[in-house]
Amino acid sequence: MDWHNESFSEKNRDKIKKNSVISYCDHCGFAIYRSDDALMINGTEDRIHSDCWEEYAIEHMFDFAKKIPEDEWFDREF
Repeated sequence: MDWHNESFSEKNRDKIKKNSVISYCDHCGFAIYRSDDALMINGTEDRIHSDCWEEYAIEHMFDFAKKIPEDEWFDREF
């Protein structure tokens, strides 16, 4: 192995260590590199990017919420 290839592979290893993947987003499928960019969803244990939250919530709304039936709504006192 010549010094050019060795130098290149060492640089790549250092770059990979700095940008190591901690998980993959269960919504978009792309890598998550930092924990402050990620959310873990209670109940499903899905790991998603913080930026994916709004779209994820819309698509999975009824996984963690339900509509109130009309008869239940009117039986409640305000």
